[in-house]
Amino acid sequence: MSAAEAPANEHARLESLGRTALVGTPREAAFDDLAELAATACGAPIAAVNLITRDRQWSKALFGVPAGLTLDVPREHSLCAHTLLHDGVFVVQDARDDARFATTPFVTGSHGLRFYAGTPLVMPDGSALGALCVMATEPRDLSPEQRRALAALGRLVVTQITLHEARESALREAAQVRASAVPPLTQTALEASASGMVMVNDEGAIVLVNSEIERIFGYPRAELLGRPVEVLLPRPARERHPELRATFRADSRRRAMGAGRDLCGLRRDGTEFPLEIGLTPLETPQGKMTLATVVDLTVRRASEAKILEQARALASTTALQTAILASANLAIVATELDGTIRSFNPWAERLLGYARHEVEGTVNYTVFHAPDELASHAATLSRELGREVAPDFDAISARAAAGQADSRTWTHTRKDGSRFPVAQAVTALRDAGGHVVGFLGVASDVSHLHAVERLKSEFVAVVSHELRTPLTSIRGSLRLLGSEVKGKLPPEARALVEIASANTERLIRLVNDILDIEKIEAGKLALKLEPLDVGRLVASALQGLRGLKDGAAATSDVPPGLTVRGDRDRLTQVIVNLVSNAAKFSPEGAPVQVSADPVGPSRLRVSVSDRGPGIDDAEVGKLFGKFQQLDSRDDRQRGGTGLGLAISKAIVTQHAGTIGVGRRAGGGSVFWFELPTAQAGAAEETS
Repeated sequence: MSAAEAPANEHARLESLGRTALVGTPREAAFDDLAELAATACGAPIAAVNLITRDRQWSKALFGVPAGLTLDVPREHSLCAHTLLHDGVFVVQDARDDARFATTPFVTGSHGLRFYAGTPLVMPDGSALGALCVMATEPRDLSPEQRRALAALGRLVVTQITLHEARESALREAAQVRASAVPPLTQTALEASASGMVMVNDEGAIVLVNSEIERIFGYPRAELLGRPVEVLLPRPARERHPELRATFRADSRRRAMGAGRDLCGLRRDGTEFPLEIGLTPLETPQGKMTLATVVDLTVRRASEAKILEQARALASTTALQTAILASANLAIVATELDGTIRSFNPWAERLLGYARHEVEGTVNYTVFHAPDELASHAATLSRELGREVAPDFDAISARAAAGQADSRTWTHTRKDGSRFPVAQAVTALRDAGGHVVGFLGVASDVSHLHAVERLKSEFVAVVSHELRTPLTSIRGSLRLLGSEVKGKLPPEARALVEIASANTERLIRLVNDILDIEKIEAGKLALKLEPLDVGRLVASALQGLRGLKDGAAATSDVPPGLTVRGDRDRLTQVIVNLVSNAAKFSPEGAPVQVSADPVGPSRLRVSVSDRGPGIDDAEVGKLFGKFQQLDSRDDRQRGGTGLGLAISKAIVTQHAGTIGVGRRAGGGSVFWFELPTAQAGAAEETS
């Protein structure tokens, strides 16, 4: 087998892996669930979350691996090590036919693997720590949808790793706080011990160590506090240790792990050494603790009596503080085709208030959704997808079933009836044949984001209202000066007045745009709907435009007889925004053309074409956001508030329409919006 090269950032990658404190930790349901979901989404029998250390592949989660087999192998035999070198999903359709892997033990040995697909687990700092992979004993491939699902689940694994790292950091900080609360006399007694002392809470996290532990194991104290005690043990003992701890907690008299047993420890540099430990259970006001005395076998055993005496003193004099660490996470729910819940992870239980046994196999995913939102979204999807979408689970899954990305904000209802906003993404789960067999919903509570956005909008609205009155007064004063009613102005003064007037008008436009946005977001923008002739609407909008850049001319090519149902003033505002933008970015003398064409029997598209520099695909996503400008320096030279397209999108959306941008053949851009025809709009209002 050809071993994978180390990534260019290998040193930083290993440091990032070390910070997660994941390697060697026990199995966790959150990671196992994601491995199972990956297998289900990709129609593969085997899945794993593998981390790549300096010299090995280590499995954090496994699904479908036969008993007696392991994926923990030297790094040179790891397919996941190759995945680190790829930006996206790495697929090996048949390992036997691939010279890089044909001789690996995974292929030639009892595993008998033929197919492999993995997505790198890339942390926010750019370090790929390992891979989420699926495997099979028969050659195969992944569909594009399955590749996207695997990549999406890989990002969820990264989220879990990030949360684990944050949790470990919080535990260390909490442990440091608790350690700092130890009375000075106790600290002195602890540090005076000739042996290492480690206090562990009921969850197995280190809450207190002395300097001898730092010396024995080579860790700084801050790096140990809050981490699982298993970090101090080599792999064989580490894997058995959680079970031994549970036995000890159940009956500490059995000393399942403790006194008199010779064990091995693992230093920070990876070397193993013999040690002896003694365990003392402690009942404290904050709960059960275990004090471990760690003796390097070169230290005389005569010191043990003194150490245990110090432990008893510590138990009676130390007041330990505890902290409840709440970890935000993602609710992950898998459903059948009809929306019946078949998998409900612990974070979904926490977020929604239901126990998994209350919902799995009996409750439909729609129970969490607001009926009015389902009805509204179903109507939007019916227009978008060209078919009737029912206001039930179909409204949640229709886009995903059609192979499209589906991510939006919903209002969810908890078991206790409280409502809160969530960001929800839905993905279709497909079998090996590419058929949809269910759906995966991933949701997170965004209440805090909505609160921040609401405060920001309220602040901007108040400031804008307060600015309008003085600006109107300034405009009037400048116009009076410019009219020279009070006397003729010197040329220099006239130039200054003209500059001030132009900037005042720009500020007034900005304030008006901000107030429009505030009205739209608050749902206060009322539309006066009526049948409108599109040709006349466009002609009226163009008639009102003056002073286009460099004399650019806007022309209309709208066939007669095309009508929509809309608000005349607001649709005129949209057309003016699009034409003004096109004119600003067009070369000198280049025409801007407005056209309209039917799109199917019930919709009509209005297009504005220019011959400007065009728009990069990477920039399209931010075009319709508030205060977004593709080139802020260039745009300031041309003028503009960065709000016109955001307002246009909001107006078109409120008309049950859509807006977008594309490339023009021969160069330039085409901005367009689609609306229901007058007949279709009237029918929707009636229904």
